[in-house]
Amino acid sequence: KRNFSNEKDINKCADDNYELQQAVKEFYYNNYWKKFKGDDLPYLIAEELLEQSVVLGTWKTAGRNLQKALN
Repeated sequence: KRNFSNEKDINKCADDNYELQQAVKEFYYNNYWKKFKGDDLPYLIAEELLEQSVVLGTWKTAGRNLQKALN
């Protein structure tokens, strides 16, 4: 078990752990990106939807925010 004293230590561990990086990418891809079909959208829009989805906890709320911005 590792004890991390600060965010830098956590980031260093993550940077050095390829399996962890792949697991995180897969998690976000499957739980967010695929839900709003990010591969079918212009990249900058998909990237913003991903960020908002993660912060807000759901892609539906992020999608509503995007729709409001476009109206």
